[in-house]
Amino acid sequence: MQMVGKRSLSGILKHVLTFVMLIGAGIMIGLPWLLKWFFEYEYTFYYGSLPADQAIQFNQNSYVWTLIFLYLSAILAEVLLWQVRKLLLHVQNDRPFIQENVTLLRRIGFLCLAFCILYIPALFLIWSVFAVVVLFVFGLVSCIAFILSALFQKAILYKEENDMTI
Repeated sequence: MQMVGKRSLSGILKHVLTFVMLIGAGIMIGLPWLLKWFFEYEYTFYYGSLPADQAIQFNQNSYVWTLIFLYLSAILAEVLLWQVRKLLLHVQNDRPFIQENVTLLRRIGFLCLAFCILYIPALFLIWSVFAVVVLFVFGLVSCIAFILSALFQKAILYKEENDMTI
């Protein structure tokens, strides 16, 4: 399978990311209702039967903070996916070593770093292995994106030098 071009791996990934972004937007729209359902389910699972309004009333403070946290995560994820999609579009069009890709990789690194910063309080509030995994993965991806950004910057310099000598 070829890596660049219209029917390439980068083209397929670009379409997959578009689909994931649309699903994410749908989840963001329905997030208040999904979270309300989850809190009702969680409360009845742990504490038995209780009317839905009382379950939400019981968890109102947690509901609001969780909703804010999830919206921040979702917005960061949508922006991150948009940046990766733009990067894949450049690769698909056979333009990998351009300055805009260096900028995109740097943005991806900073967005992953923002995820890490966002999930640090989650380590203490959520008490989940998921928060640790997210923190570790996005920290690792942030480092990789910064390294790739520097690598692409060097490749652009070498390419410009090569273009001048020919």
